[in-house]
Amino acid sequence: DATEPVRVPSSVCMIIVSNLPSIFRGLTPWGDGAAGEPFGPVSCHDGRVEVTGLCGPWHLAALVAGGGRAARSRCVRLGQASTARVVLRAPHHAQVDGEQLAIDVPATVVVARKTQQLLLVSPSAALT
Repeated sequence: DATEPVRVPSSVCMIIVSNLPSIFRGLTPWGDGAAGEPFGPVSCHDGRVEVTGLCGPWHLAALVAGGGRAARSRCVRLGQASTARVVLRAPHHAQVDGEQLAIDVPATVVVARKTQQLLLVSPSAALT
């Protein structure tokens, strides 16, 4: 884990912090962590979260609508970490487990693993 701040490119307007292989009914903004990339694949079991940047609401809409590789290639992999700390200097809206949240400033949002619970799935489910 990097202990130094990660500069977010100016093109990034939205940040997704998740430890799930997919979100929004199968959307995989992080990709598959192919060989040669600086970050590994998503895993629910490695104790890390993936931090991905999107270029705005239109980008998220393109991904959800099935924009495929073109839309996913514009996702910015910001990093993987056991603890992600996001410092906000302007008011933001967030979604946490599907619930809307308005964040006043200044604020620091910390996402860290607390515990891990067992999850029962059918044998045909492909979780990594």
